[in-house]
Amino acid sequence: MTPRETLPVFIIASSGRCGSTLLSEVLEQHPSVLSLSEFLVPLLMSGIRHAGQAVTAQEFCAALQNDQPTTTALLRAGITVPEFRYPFGRQGVRYRMDSGVPFPAICALAHLTDDPDSAFDILLDRVLSNDATVASDHLACTLRCLADMFGGTVVVERSGISLPFVRDLRALLPDASLVFLGRNGFDTALSMSRHAYFRHLAQRDLLARDLGYDPYTSTRRDGVHRLVPVLQDMLPERFSRAGFDALALPSGLFGALWSHYTALGLAHLPDRTPHLTYESLCIDPHAVLHRLAALLGIAPDPDWIAAATGRIARAMHPAATLPPAERDVLIQACAQGRAALAAKGFT
Repeated sequence: MTPRETLPVFIIASSGRCGSTLLSEVLEQHPSVLSLSEFLVPLLMSGIRHAGQAVTAQEFCAALQNDQPTTTALLRAGITVPEFRYPFGRQGVRYRMDSGVPFPAICALAHLTDDPDSAFDILLDRVLSNDATVASDHLACTLRCLADMFGGTVVVERSGISLPFVRDLRALLPDASLVFLGRNGFDTALSMSRHAYFRHLAQRDLLARDLGYDPYTSTRRDGVHRLVPVLQDMLPERFSRAGFDALALPSGLFGALWSHYTALGLAHLPDRTPHLTYESLCIDPHAVLHRLAALLGIAPDPDWIAAATGRIARAMHPAATLPPAERDVLIQACAQGRAALAAKGFT
């Protein structure tokens, strides 16, 4: 791939549950933007780690065909979230909820087309026909293929939990530009506590803490007998919707999760990274979208901004409330994250 064919890439770095999906959906409607959802972090998790990594076309395709542990566990238990757009149950589709779905099909492609199976086939064929030998060239080929299919002269990618992966994302795409999207930690953590994907991640964290390994990525099972019964029911071979719903998780756990993601990511976020907030997007979408368009180098088309403003207004949620004692615990759990934001100059 020649430099002329390389697309500029912007990465929305966020902790999750702070408006990145909404922003991605808004950007999908701009003709100059290829808006990708949940693509880069799953690629990292599939073993594609840095730009110069030696990778054959077959190996890159194998990475693209991986499914993700939490996504697979939830779907097999009959649990879905709005971000999963694959059209399960429609006649002729390739995958079922209990079959495991390659990560580009479940979100990235399903956000862009009603026929993610065909788009995925085209993508795999393009990668296999490419003579690249390193990860950066395979990734450039992938993005060019997607732009050819769906349009766009600029790529904007968001993965829900990209902030703690900033260092790895910079290694994989050293020329990409970062935009940090944040939200008040209290509200973010509370939203996480009510979202199935983040609840499962928190359960995996509890398992990993007690076992010393993540049973969703390891075949080890030593120490399982010492787990309390409700955690034993979270093991992948025993996971069910009933068990998932039965395990109550305190909101403070998600405050600690938000703090961890935030502190980890900000430690590797370059100075002067542009900073957007969910609150400002909701309060003054016109101004934020104009600023974002300038950052991305795209035209602030008035019709696009008007449609986006209506979309954002419909997505706004009222402020969350908690009993005073639980509220105090959650506020304290978010303290590390707030300190990390203040140290970086973000408010």
